[in-house]
Amino acid sequence: MKEFEQTCVNLKTLLYVLPAKKPKYNAGVERGNRAFRNEFYNQQSLGAESFVEIKNALFKALQKYNTFRPYFSLKGLTPMEYLKTSYRKVLLSHVC
Repeated sequence: MKEFEQTCVNLKTLLYVLPAKKPKYNAGVERGNRAFRNEFYNQQSLGAESFVEIKNALFKALQKYNTFRPYFSLKGLTPMEYLKTSYRKVLLSHVC
């Protein structure tokens, strides 16, 4: 961790270190981790025999996660729909 933190300093990248064992501070990431643990990593049918196959399967899972599944916390939108809507609002607020 020390090397990572030093690299962030060298690159002038803000780093937010969250307290250990406090998942409520990072709920979105924790929810995503749970979804991938349940829906991707535990797949019996994954059967990937190479890194390329795993990479392709993970890419498909990410697409599904971001474009197919609506989320209650995003008012029934998928993450991509929410991002597009939010981005559009930000653009319009700067144009007007």
